[in-house]
Amino acid sequence: MRVRLQQKLTLAEQSYARWEPPKVRRRSTSKYVLALPQRAIDKFRSPKGGVEAQVAARLVTAPGLPHGFFSCFLSHVWASGQDQARSLKGLLQRYVKNIAVFLDVDNLEDLARLEEYVSNSSAVIVFLTGHVDDEGVAVSDYMKSNNCLVELRAAAAHARPVILLLETDPTHGGVSLETHTAACPADLLPTVLGAPVVPWHRLKDFQICS
Repeated sequence: MRVRLQQKLTLAEQSYARWEPPKVRRRSTSKYVLALPQRAIDKFRSPKGGVEAQVAARLVTAPGLPHGFFSCFLSHVWASGQDQARSLKGLLQRYVKNIAVFLDVDNLEDLARLEEYVSNSSAVIVFLTGHVDDEGVAVSDYMKSNNCLVELRAAAAHARPVILLLETDPTHGGVSLETHTAACPADLLPTVLGAPVVPWHRLKDFQICS
């Protein structure tokens, strides 16, 4: 009995000596992170998941408007927000049938008519962008733009609903909401503080969240 026990112990020790931890295939963190939203979108688009079908079911149709009138006005700083304003217009046109979106590169005929364009719009979407200066201080580009302030004041004067779209990517003008509100002129603070805030995601898979 003792001999058998000793043999078992010997075999166990030999087996332990030969044991190596299993090799784990490591995934690239960036690939893993980027794969998550795509898998979510695949499920989103699957017949069973039906999310795309659910979105289609929720599509709305904007009322028809006379020429020169718009469902919404996209107010943004050209240098840091033009590309995303174009993306936003495309998304709105995809999910809202018959929507008329004012975008400067498409509809601006006269810079002096900014207030008129805003007054002819049912709502104003304010795309907030900024930057960090050489001293590491965050700056609101939107609140430093004279044209943007003209548009925002026109929205307040004509009682147009305002929606704040906040850039979230620091490499493309993303600064905190507090940075924008701190730079906001006093007469526009009630409009800005009373507006809903929607974070804007540049990654295509996350844009549906915006």
